[in-house]
Amino acid sequence: MKLIIENGGTKLDWVLLGSEPIYACEGINVFGSNNDISNQIKQIFPQDILRLETLCIDFYTTGFNSIINSKLTRIFQNNFQDCQINIFSDMLAASRALFKFDVGITCILGTGSNCAYFDGFKNNIITPSLGYLMGDYGSGYDLGRKLLIEYFNNNLDQKIHKSIEEKTQKSQEDLLASIYASRHPKNYIASFAKLVKYYENEPLIQDIIQSSFLVFMEKNPYQYSQYQKYHFGFVGSIAFYFQTHISNILSNHNIKAVFLEKPIDSLMSYYLS
Repeated sequence: MKLIIENGGTKLDWVLLGSEPIYACEGINVFGSNNDISNQIKQIFPQDILRLETLCIDFYTTGFNSIINSKLTRIFQNNFQDCQINIFSDMLAASRALFKFDVGITCILGTGSNCAYFDGFKNNIITPSLGYLMGDYGSGYDLGRKLLIEYFNNNLDQKIHKSIEEKTQKSQEDLLASIYASRHPKNYIASFAKLVKYYENEPLIQDIIQSSFLVFMEKNPYQYSQYQKYHFGFVGSIAFYFQTHISNILSNHNIKAVFLEKPIDSLMSYYLS
């Protein structure tokens, strides 16, 4: 049997190929300790799956690199009774879900952001993924950060300002302190992207949205040679819920795009095609 797992920056989806339903839960922090990851695996997967014989696992994850590959391989083999484990990047999950075996430019816009050119078999890096400290343009983190900067500088309309106060139940001073003290500031800041979406028709918020996505395009997919020739594909909640804004930007270059909120459904089609 084949177990497909898609581990994003915030959520994890998994399914046994050819069966239903698709399960969703909190994502695994691949940078956490071995014990923490093992405990999450035991909480996520039922015992009958952990004990399956000759199980093949394809695990797609954010944060993929050679060190994470070796680390997760050992952890999964220690927690599943009899498994063959393959670790892939979340970018490959997105590309396979969007294009299957065709070519295109794949973009992830969720809590973080990334992009690559997919040649039908593997991804080719366009620009390096620098993470939220030096990149993540167009992501939920980027939108939330820009909104909060305007909030702390008292530039927001009163109703938006009040919405942030109601969401946080903190003063500006306490909110800023809590962000810097947080163990996971990226995810918390990204949560404010929901307010950006809610107030998307406000002039200042429109400017935030436009600038965020335009910088993402210019620093990432538009860096690829003759990018206008290719179909674009977007995966992630930010891309899905802000697709009208993204499509308007792409239309200036006569580029068409497809949008998926989560890759897991189309990923199953890839395996069955």
